[in-house]
Amino acid sequence: MCADRRHLAVLTTGRQDFGILRSPLMLLRKDPRFALSLWVGGMHLNPRFGEPTKLVRDVGIPISREINFLGEPPDETRDYAIAIRELAAALKDQQPDALLLLGDRTETLAAATAALLTRTPVAHLHGGEESEGAIDNACRHAITKLSHLHLVSHEVHASRVIQMGEPPDSVVVVGAAGLDNLSREDLATDSELSKFLGHPLPDPIVLVTMHPTTLGAGSVTETAPVSAAMADVDATYVITAPNSDAGGDEIRKHWLDW
Repeated sequence: MCADRRHLAVLTTGRQDFGILRSPLMLLRKDPRFALSLWVGGMHLNPRFGEPTKLVRDVGIPISREINFLGEPPDETRDYAIAIRELAAALKDQQPDALLLLGDRTETLAAATAALLTRTPVAHLHGGEESEGAIDNACRHAITKLSHLHLVSHEVHASRVIQMGEPPDSVVVVGAAGLDNLSREDLATDSELSKFLGHPLPDPIVLVTMHPTTLGAGSVTETAPVSAAMADVDATYVITAPNSDAGGDEIRKHWLDW
């Protein structure tokens, strides 16, 4: 890396964070002040989750490292331990000036832990937010305490991070990068989406995304009322598959059976 450029490593572990990271990555890639290393791992490398690495390659951002820590089937405790080991190895090998992380997933917490143990500063996007009923909440706040630069989406979230004891001058309100997708001109049209799915899409079209709450009563208990309500409303439903969290397999099986 050039001595006059900051080497920034960025971790993406699936479609859930890449859609938000897309525009920051494209800007960072063009910024002469930074040397960008994009690391992909987790669900990106597992075909069961749609191989979202293709989304990364389509944008044209080179992938500098693939970090495989997600087992099949996924196991939160095992995968978390492997993620710390593999991410720490990547940090020791590439020695970035900082690691940019987004959100609140367990593998993101593993990355922040690896950064702590390798003395790597962390910049964190979307800290200070609240998601009740999910383990994400605890993970997000833990990542905040392990981070050094807090790039939050709203003044309310900035106040919460500061309440947690973080220095006010380390907290910057940058907005929600995912909103940049509203101005994209390369998204699929209805006809292109219909062709991709191999199914007509008459109106009304309803997108259904159900992920495990992780601290709730149970995935099927929570999903069954959703499918029951859908059965009572005549619409075209496009259902996305769940993520790798505990309970995701139950949701996937429920939709396939339904």
